[in-house]
Amino acid sequence: MSDEPPSSHAPRGEEVPVSVVVPTRDRPRLLARCLAALGAQRGIALDLVVVDDGSTDRRAVERVVAAHSARLVRLDGRGPAAARNAGIRAALGRIVLLTDDDCVPSPVWAEALAAALEGHRAVAVGRTEFDPAEPLVAASETIVAHAERRGGFAATRNLALPRDLALDVPLDERFVEAGGEDREWGRRLARHGATFVRVDDARVRHAPELDLRGFWRQHVRYGRAARTDSGLRAPGPRAALDLVAAGFSRGARVGALVLLAQAATLLGYVSRRPL
Repeated sequence: MSDEPPSSHAPRGEEVPVSVVVPTRDRPRLLARCLAALGAQRGIALDLVVVDDGSTDRRAVERVVAAHSARLVRLDGRGPAAARNAGIRAALGRIVLLTDDDCVPSPVWAEALAAALEGHRAVAVGRTEFDPAEPLVAASETIVAHAERRGGFAATRNLALPRDLALDVPLDERFVEAGGEDREWGRRLARHGATFVRVDDARVRHAPELDLRGFWRQHVRYGRAARTDSGLRAPGPRAALDLVAAGFSRGARVGALVLLAQAATLLGYVSRRPL
């Protein structure tokens, strides 16, 4: 199946310096919410590229993409790393912004990230927010924030980089499931000389539709991804305790879910069984 986008929604007659790549699969309602937020960005023209990685209802995705004047690239279920690479190849902009279909960018998100990259061969990393009243989301975000603080990692739901850098250092497509591919990519970008710049004004709200079963499966995938990532070092006892403490600082339910997530990650790492 071709990676090349159709031209029906491509910007015409003007250069668009910034593209946004959004991978998706089987979540047209969330995709519509994300694209609506991207359509409301202030102060910047955007080339919107949606990569549908094998949705069951292809027409539903097509309708959402067309309604928001985005361009559509189709893949056949090759995973989020391959989807982002395909979107980056299709992008028209010199700068590529990445977010996920379950995220809602703030109105100045794109402008803030793009401005941070002017004249810099760097990776601009925005700020991710979430509803602290949702314990499953709070636990997941606690784990991601802890991983980011350990260095060399930025979640692909809220970052930007020059397109030529992303082409020089693509994501590793051996990661066929969602989990761990951005952590490995971040380390390679850093080895390639890229610096990571934090941009607090570039906010996205991460609002996934997550239940306990989905939470468990997500963290099993993280464990399986760790087998693919040969450069990943397991956290020491102090780091593990810090993570658990960070979870319980958000309440007993979040702390318990952080512990559950660690059990799921361990199971994913040691088990060869399919999810």
